[in-house]
Order: sequence, then C-alpha cells, then structure tokens
Amino acid sequence: MKKNDNVLIMKDLYFSKLNFENKRDMNPSKIDVKHKFSYFIEKNDENIINVVVDTVISNTNRTFKLELETKGIFEINPKNLDTVTKKFIMTKNTLAIMFPFIRSEISILTTQPGMIPILLQPINLNSLEEKDIKFIEKDSDEVPKDK
Repeated sequence: MKKNDNVLIMKDLYFSKLNFENKRDMNPSKIDVKHKFSYFIEKNDENIINVVVDTVISNTNRTFKLELETKGIFEINPKNLDTVTKKFIMTKNTLAIMFPFIRSEISILTTQPGMIPILLQPINLNSLEEKDIKFIEKDSDEVPKDK
C-alpha cells in the first residue's frame, strides 16, 4: 500500500427515504434532532460496509417533522487491517464523510419559502458510544433491500 492510498473508499451515497411534515407552526428554539446509526457488513466480504444514518428532526409541539434516511457504501483497504483499526474506520470515518451531505440536504430542504432554516451543528463523532451504534450482519432481515 502506497502512502497516499485511501484506506476508506466511498462507493456510493444516497438519500433513500424522506418524510417531511410542516404544519407551519414551528418554533425554532424547540427543535429536537436524533440520529440512529446502523452498519451492515457484507457476509462474503467484511471489507464492504453499508452504513445507514436515520435522522429525525421534530419540534416539541409536533407541528414539524423531517425524517431522512441516508445510505453509504464503503470499502476498507487494505483487507488485512487489524480489527480495532477497522472498527474505528467503520464507525467514525464513514460518518465523518456522510455528515456534511446530511447537513447539506437538511439545509436545502428547510431553506425554502415559508420555512425556518435548520442548520445542523457538527456532531462530535468521538462522543459516540457502543449503544449508539448497531452492527448487523448482511444476511439479516434488517438489511436494506435496495442496494
């Protein structure tokens, strides 16, 4: 492996689901943002990782709700990385690549006429704990069916 070779390669990234409700009664100071992270490891190639980030933004009086599902497909190279390094790359680096796209999409959706723009703050990926992350083997029933 050459010094400039990428250890993590993004093969694909797309927004697979979007649900948006706006009853035009939004208080911008009362917005709640939640993220759920899931990792699907290919059974026949553990270096191919499918990452799903579910983002839900709503206000306390439930007059606004935005749900966005973002999927990314990544490959880790070289294949002989140790387990700890591979897990770090899989859980932190994939999200670091995906989050600017998620933030941009939410910004684009909410900067339309009649909306109060939502600009998500960057998240501290190092603060993620094991309970925040869900690992699922690729042949599981929970695997996304579209890729």
